Amino acid sequence: MSDLMEFMISNCQKLSVSFSSRIVELSKNNEKLKAENQKLRDEISLMKGEQPKPDIKPSGKEPNVDISSEEERKPKNTPKNKKPKTKKDKIKR
Repeated sequence: MSDLMEFMISNCQKLSVSFSSRIVELSKNNEKLKAENQKLRDEISLMKGEQPKPDIKPSGKEPNVDISSEEERKPKNTPKNKKPKTKKDKIKR
């Protein structure tokens, strides 16, 4: 039974490596095709007399990737930060 398990594990590992390399290859190919597609769209726009899509560079700042949930993004409304909804005046008699 252990030979069968070792054989299955070995095949799964080989498939995993194969799939991951194929995913990387397809991802690179996809990016290349997206760039080519945009160039062709820009060329069509120029032929129509329109302006091509502007080349906008990303900002130098890195986005904050430490935020993991909606709750962590928004500060909690604790009693010390919470403001009353209406102003309550004390009644003196």
